[in-house]
Amino acid sequence: MHANFFRNNASASAGSGHFEPAPQHAGGDAANAVARVNAKLDELDRVLQDVRQKDIKRVEEEEKAKLIEKVGTKAMELNKAREELAQTQLRKAQAEERLRAHELLGQIHKTIENAFVSSGR
Repeated sequence: MHANFFRNNASASAGSGHFEPAPQHAGGDAANAVARVNAKLDELDRVLQDVRQKDIKRVEEEEKAKLIEKVGTKAMELNKAREELAQTQLRKAQAEERLRAHELLGQIHKTIENAFVSSGR
């Protein structure tokens, strides 16, 4: 009787992940065993789904952490570039001021020279 039960149910449940209930003539013990196996398979399926969801969430968190690290690195690089630009602009402004001062001194010198020439000295 038990061999008949498994032979009848093997083809009906092949690949389904569940056993089919035993025929009425197989007795209540087999039906209870099938019900327990199916309940256990359902529980394992829920656990597997939970593990998959946790794994997906873990991978997403790792990717998020990597992106945050990259953003932080890029922000530091940007700040460094801004500081370098500010220093370059400051040096340029200082050089332009020195050039204007030099040109102004040249004009003053020329004016003084012209004053001496025109006064006859």
